[in-house]
Amino acid sequence: MKKLFKLLLIAVLLYSGYFFYAKISMSDYAILQKAETFFAQGYVKIMSASDGMWRSLPADSEVQDGDTILTGEDALAEIKFGKNSNNYMRFCSDASVELSKLTSSKNKQIKLTKGKAMSLINQLDEDSKFEVRTPQVVCGVLGTGFDAEIKEDVNI
Repeated sequence: MKKLFKLLLIAVLLYSGYFFYAKISMSDYAILQKAETFFAQGYVKIMSASDGMWRSLPADSEVQDGDTILTGEDALAEIKFGKNSNNYMRFCSDASVELSKLTSSKNKQIKLTKGKAMSLINQLDEDSKFEVRTPQVVCGVLGTGFDAEIKEDVNI
């Protein structure tokens, strides 16, 4: 009787674990992966995608897909994102960056429209990629460190 009870309990636990795992959808994926600032210095603003309002962006603030970060002269902003928050980006002075897809998609993407962004991509989900899009080029990686910069006086 005890063996039957144990087998039944194990079967219920395994089934409920499968049921929970199978219920995770792409909308739940955003809960599993978040993006947040961990350093902000100087004039750093964020325009929320949800309401279009500009606000100061302090360290330890959560950021969402579609938000835009703006840094002023001699300012820096750093965010962490992705699997285990193990990927990092630094936005240097006078940068403008839209966080296109950092939380709700396996494929991560930002749009750099002004300034310089430095990236250190340590751990992405399996079969995913990271892209920095600029008006001129798209840089994509699976895992490495790189910088992307837009200079107003240089044309390709």
